[in-house]
Amino acid sequence: MVNDVVAAWAAATGASPGVSAISGTGSNVFGVGPQGRTWRAGGWGHLLGDEGSGYWLGIHSIRAALRDRDASGPPTALSTAVPEFFGLERVEDLVALVYSKPLTKGEIAALATVTASLAQDGDEVACALYAQGARELGDQIVVVIRESGLGAEHAGEFPVGLIGSAFRAGRVFVAPLTAAVTEFAPRARIAVVELAPVGGSLLLAAHACGRALDAAELEVRLAAVLAEPA
Repeated sequence: MVNDVVAAWAAATGASPGVSAISGTGSNVFGVGPQGRTWRAGGWGHLLGDEGSGYWLGIHSIRAALRDRDASGPPTALSTAVPEFFGLERVEDLVALVYSKPLTKGEIAALATVTASLAQDGDEVACALYAQGARELGDQIVVVIRESGLGAEHAGEFPVGLIGSAFRAGRVFVAPLTAAVTEFAPRARIAVVELAPVGGSLLLAAHACGRALDAAELEVRLAAVLAEPA
C-alpha cells in the first residue's frame, strides 16, 4: 500500500526515475532519483499549502476580485466573472458566501476553470495568478529534483509529468511552469500526462509481480474502458 502520489508518479514516469507534479483540487510533487532516492514536496492541504492547485487559484481569484472592488488592486474581469460563477449579483456578496455558507474546498477549486478562461483571453490579473502559481509549484518540483538526485551532473534526461485538472488551462499554466523548472534542470522533459493515475497503480502492481506493462498500450486500453457507459 502506498500514497496515491506514488501511483501518480508511476503514471507520469512509467515507474522510472522522474517526477510527478499533481495539481487538481490540491497539489503535490513526488520524485524518484536514479539511485532510488525519493522525495516529496507539498501535499499539506489547502490551509497549509496546495500551491498552484485549483483551490489556490480559486481563492486567489476571489481575493483579486475583492481587491478590484476596493480599488486596492488592478482591474480584472474576475470581479464580474467570480460572482456570476457562484450565482451572485454583486462581488460584495462573495464575503457572505465564503464565510456563512461556507464554500467547500471543491467549490472554490472549481472556480479555477473561470480563471483559466479569462487568462486564455488575456486578462492580466488571471494570467498573473497562473504565473505565480507556476512559480510556487515549480519551486517544489525543483526541490524534488535536487533532493532525489535527478539534478546531479551525471544524471541524464528525466520526465516531469504534470497530472491533474488544473493543467487543462494549457499554455497559461504549463509554459511558465516549464520555464521555472528548466531554468534549474534543463534536462527535464516536461509534459502533461494523459495516462489516468489508476494506470500508475497497475504499473506498480505489475512491477511487484515481476511483470512489465507497456505504458502506451495501457493508456489506450484504459481510455477505452473509461469511455464505456457505466
